[in-house]
Parts: sequence; C-alpha cells; structure tokens
Amino acid sequence: MTDISVRFAARIPVRLVAEGCALPRAEVEKLLREGKLVSTARLSDKLSGTFTFTLKR
Repeated sequence: MTDISVRFAARIPVRLVAEGCALPRAEVEKLLREGKLVSTARLSDKLSGTFTFTLKR
C-alpha cells in the first residue's frame, strides 16, 4: 500500500494520477471502481489544498 499526498489548486484529472503512478488511465479508473485507489477527495473535483490518495496493489 502506498499513501501519496499532493497539493494541487486545479481540477485533478485521473490522467494526472495515472501519469504520476506510471499506470494507464484505464487501470487507474479500474482501481477506483474496485476500491483499490481511494482518495480524501473525488479525483475529478477542483481542490485548492492538499489531498491524499491510497493505492492498494
């Protein structure tokens, strides 16, 4: 399990998470659906502070 904390002030596209984790976007979307990638915020919402997500592999 990997916990990652990110500070971001704009929309957080799944693509950004995919690139940061060196995974295909479809794989990140699958992990989200399966509950293996969980976040303190919806990954498609706008944020102006820190968010954390956990990747369970």
